[in-house]
Amino acid sequence: NYFIAQDSFCDENGIRSLEMPSIHWKISYHKTAIVTYVEVEMTFRSEADIQTMLDMGFEEGFSMAYENLDALLLSLLN
Repeated sequence: NYFIAQDSFCDENGIRSLEMPSIHWKISYHKTAIVTYVEVEMTFRSEADIQTMLDMGFEEGFSMAYENLDALLLSLLN
């Protein structure tokens, strides 16, 4: 099972910014008898777009989001 999404920056009117990077996401879920694995595949238009996102703190924000997801899922089990 998976879903695909496009993530882009936009202005205050909801118009997509062509100057800012966008990310194409593919999120897959693989369930086993014990756990479910989440696989995240991100595609960028260029290496420069990746670097722009990293310079903006993407790696830290992405890590925090998944740490929060782990905590949420653990709290649902308890």
